[in-house]
Amino acid sequence: MLLQKPTGMRKLFFLPVLFFSCIIWSQDKALNGSYKIVKAVYGNENGNYNIDKTTIIKIFKDGYWIGAFFNNQEKTFSGSGGGTYITKNGKYIETLNFYSWDSTAVGSTYNFNYKLASNRYFQEGKINSAKYQDYLIKEEFEKIEAKEPLQNNSLEGVWQLENANWGGEASGLGKVKEIKIYCYPRFAWAQYHPQTGQFIGAGGGTYSFDGKKLIEAIEYITYDMNGRSEVTLDISLDGKKGYHQKDKQNNYTESWTRLK
Repeated sequence: MLLQKPTGMRKLFFLPVLFFSCIIWSQDKALNGSYKIVKAVYGNENGNYNIDKTTIIKIFKDGYWIGAFFNNQEKTFSGSGGGTYITKNGKYIETLNFYSWDSTAVGSTYNFNYKLASNRYFQEGKINSAKYQDYLIKEEFEKIEAKEPLQNNSLEGVWQLENANWGGEASGLGKVKEIKIYCYPRFAWAQYHPQTGQFIGAGGGTYSFDGKKLIEAIEYITYDMNGRSEVTLDISLDGKKGYHQKDKQNNYTESWTRLK
């Protein structure tokens, strides 16, 4: 910044930059939502991916995203990726913070052609990693609409786990990072090592929240739920920047802070 310029000129320089930032932020918010794949091509231009056996979900929220592949009937997990994104000059640009299929892709940024039309989202581009060389990704998503209105939207957003006590023992998160996105009617979370790119675990499904009770219907998870497919949690909100949750049945507590 040119600190020697007169005050008036600093103002003239600052305002267009602020205006441009608002444009980018507005574009990113336009993608906010939970989407389900209705058609996809991976790798082979001539072959459509079989979506009859696999559910593919992608959640966008305020510059963050998490995607997951799973079998909804058998409750089996196939993989998950996520990170951050922006839209710029007609491109959807995403950075991978974790990618269960190939950790060598972590940290990479990829450009996609994209289109947002009504309740549909389209993206097409290629990625390159040790496992996936010049690999085509061509996807068509349909936005997931909630069947009932959300009673309380305090959890909507992107969160990071700060500390936890699971089964009476401190979690010992260390260098592990856990991110969670609530984007009604869905939620998704993932654990990973930011330094090594190692994927650790993931889970997701649908949720409802009335301001005190959070009910999560689990559709996929990499940990043993002991036969449960639904979790009821007591929530204590810490203003708009944090919340605490308690699962009385399994004796665990977690504290989260808001990223977005």
